[in-house]
Amino acid sequence: MTSTHAHSNNSKPSILQRKRGFTLAEILIATSIGSVLMSGITSSYMFIVKSSMSVSQYVEMNTQSRQGMDRFGREMRMAVDITAATASQISIEIQDDGGTRTVEYIYDATNKQLIRVEGTWTLTLIDSVETLSLKYYNLLGNETVNPLEIKKVQIEGRLSNTVLKIENTTNLVSAKFMLRNRKVST
Repeated sequence: MTSTHAHSNNSKPSILQRKRGFTLAEILIATSIGSVLMSGITSSYMFIVKSSMSVSQYVEMNTQSRQGMDRFGREMRMAVDITAATASQISIEIQDDGGTRTVEYIYDATNKQLIRVEGTWTLTLIDSVETLSLKYYNLLGNETVNPLEIKKVQIEGRLSNTVLKIENTTNLVSAKFMLRNRKVST
């Protein structure tokens, strides 16, 4: 009895089969896919950073404008007299326990600021003010430019801020303030 037994050379891998690596085409495809993924991750990261900075600046601008408008309104309501009034500035007199003091609110279009001046003390209330206008109304609600007739002051403005080439803009809601302590005749 003769047995035939087939011997296979496949039981041991050859040296060439053991040292086989990646082909040039495989390396180029893997590099391309990796580059696309990295550029996507980088652009997503940059978008998140820009958005975060943009939101932060918007919140800061909104807070500053709200605080500035609150102070402006509080002092307008306390005013007992108006010494000057134009579309970009107003000078009021406020009477308190310390006597009468003069306060000016001035829109500086060059520096894009709403500033408050009392004596030699200057305070920037709001930065990044693109436009600002003051309108004045008499006791009957009609628009006037005569400082002797002014009973209400309306302020309107537009704020704008740019962060990393992204413009954030907020329009101030037009606010009208009654000068409660000011006596005027009709």
